[in-house]
Amino acid sequence: MLMFVKADLIIPHYLTFYQMEQMKARGEKGPLFRFVPHKEEENKPAGLLKDDLQYGKVTLRSWYERNKHMFPANQWKSFDPEVNWEKYTLEQTFKR
Repeated sequence: MLMFVKADLIIPHYLTFYQMEQMKARGEKGPLFRFVPHKEEENKPAGLLKDDLQYGKVTLRSWYERNKHMFPANQWKSFDPEVNWEKYTLEQTFKR
């Protein structure tokens, strides 16, 4: 079985991209997805802006289960739509 990980959050298989857009899904560092096109900046084509360089990862669940004690898998958490990341602070990172 495959898993999708975005911004260190494991996205549940039952959520669609449409649902995540509707709920304005956020992670620790901001929105998980941006579905609106960007205007072109100086010499950069649209879609290649610095803040968009957070790619998703697709991996096998069996690989995750074997390696969840090692980096980067030990940083991944399950996505919870109830968590409000609006008031996220750096101090919360160190309380894990």
